[in-house]
Amino acid sequence: MTKRSTVIAMIAMLVLLSMMSTSHGEELPKRYYQLTSLDLDRGKKLADTMLCAMCHSPMTMESGLQMYNEKLRLTGGVKIVSPPDGTFFTKNLTPDMKTGVGTWSFDELAMAITQGVAKDGRGLRVMPSHYYKDISNEDLNALIGYLKSVPPVQKQIPANIKMEILSKLMAGIRLFLPFIAYPSQDWFFGDHGTSLVDHNDRSELYLSPKSQEPLVVQPVRTSPDIERGKYLVTTAACAFCHTPVTAFGQSQKLALSGGFKVIDPVCGTVYSKNLTPDPDTGLGKWSDQEIVNAIKGGVSKGRERLLCSTIMPWQAYSQFSDDDMRAIVAYLRAIPPVHHQVPESTPPTGKEPKYQKFTLGDAGD
Repeated sequence: MTKRSTVIAMIAMLVLLSMMSTSHGEELPKRYYQLTSLDLDRGKKLADTMLCAMCHSPMTMESGLQMYNEKLRLTGGVKIVSPPDGTFFTKNLTPDMKTGVGTWSFDELAMAITQGVAKDGRGLRVMPSHYYKDISNEDLNALIGYLKSVPPVQKQIPANIKMEILSKLMAGIRLFLPFIAYPSQDWFFGDHGTSLVDHNDRSELYLSPKSQEPLVVQPVRTSPDIERGKYLVTTAACAFCHTPVTAFGQSQKLALSGGFKVIDPVCGTVYSKNLTPDPDTGLGKWSDQEIVNAIKGGVSKGRERLLCSTIMPWQAYSQFSDDDMRAIVAYLRAIPPVHHQVPESTPPTGKEPKYQKFTLGDAGD
């Protein structure tokens, strides 16, 4: 082989390797592989504790109260207004072949869950996949197996709605004006699904939100329980609801310190609590059992009141085992305390929206 042909061969090899490297970055991580045996009970528990069922199961009004309807479980249709990107609707996660995920492969579902990339390559902008990217292979398989096992429900979900250019511009300007409230991301938990909307429109193509990192508070000490607790708190996306949002997004410095505002027609205006061990504004003066009671039983410190069941998903978290809870408490005890006072909840006024509204804004002091 001549010197020239050797150089050409080397260049060709480098190009090939470069292409392979680029391609590999878009593929499913090799550590996720499909298992032959599944624990579907474990998968259902994960669908609940990872809040899949909460965000993809709209509420309906029953006798004046908003309630989760088991018939709508995982069928999607929750409306999310997220400026400056637009309006999104959670997807139908049942295995219906036309309107759900019945045609999605294991790899495609795994990509959506762990990397926020849809079957058609769209970036799932409000899907908290960054909290799930380090899920264990066994848990991922159990979750996907469960999603494929539930009864299919044919329910067409509206296409996402782009925000108009002028509205995008105004939302961007408001981010930098301290005297004007910045645009928050609002979640409306009513059923916004419909069978009349054509969802084949693929004009809404967004880049994958792969640059997002989960808000994981590193503990000041470690142990097997603490590490297990960190995994459970992360995959349960606790920081998503217990971290305030500033003009520049959720702050790592305020992770798990509370301030997430929820307006509920039944429970009133509620603010997520500070989960750090700060003695004055957090859980520092709570006993281990009081923390367990709040997470699994939905009662406040001292059992003086019931936590709103449609806001704090304690009914889903009641499935955590005693070992899970020991690990979660150990982790919450081991993270640095953050002094962040959030307002007290207020009763409903009758002016609340018909369906529950989550507002990702910093309501804390």
